[in-house]
Amino acid sequence: MVISPLELRWRRAKRLVAGGYVHPQGDDGAFVVSSQAGAKGGPGYRVGVAMENGRLVRASCTCPDFSKQMAGPGVPLLHGVRVCKHILAAASVELLIDEFFTGAR
Repeated sequence: MVISPLELRWRRAKRLVAGGYVHPQGDDGAFVVSSQAGAKGGPGYRVGVAMENGRLVRASCTCPDFSKQMAGPGVPLLHGVRVCKHILAAASVELLIDEFFTGAR
């Protein structure tokens, strides 16, 4: 069974969310996602997500995976936006927060 680059990152993002590694930094779509490999130390990766009607429209991340992947086959996209596991995790939490506080989906 072949797993797509997007599916692989979704699986990793779910572990980040379930493990409590995703930390909102205010109410503007800013997050810090801690490293799962605690040995690396450091504060984690800074992630920014912008959602409209439950869809990801813009995203950024300071992780090496996001900075090296630019375009072409194998680059994971969600709603046409380039993503990494940190962005997917932050977007998931952003949707949960929106749903909880506003009832939006």
